[in-house]
Amino acid sequence: MVLVTLTEAGVELARNAPSPLQETLAEAMSHLPKSELETIAESLERVVGLMQMKHVDAAPILETGPIMQPPETPNNNNI
Repeated sequence: MVLVTLTEAGVELARNAPSPLQETLAEAMSHLPKSELETIAESLERVVGLMQMKHVDAAPILETGPIMQPPETPNNNNI
């Protein structure tokens, strides 16, 4: 077994580094026309507004409670 840990500099670098997906998205969006960027922004603002609605009962689709571990099988005991 090998134990690998980050130095404080490594932790700080990882904390501040954008994800590769974020970089890919930013690069792709930089090539979109302004009108498309505005449409995307308006759509995302609408989604955020919908998510913040207090009067929507999400109980039928959301469950709370502990996350259950899958039952152990002989093939995943040491994963």
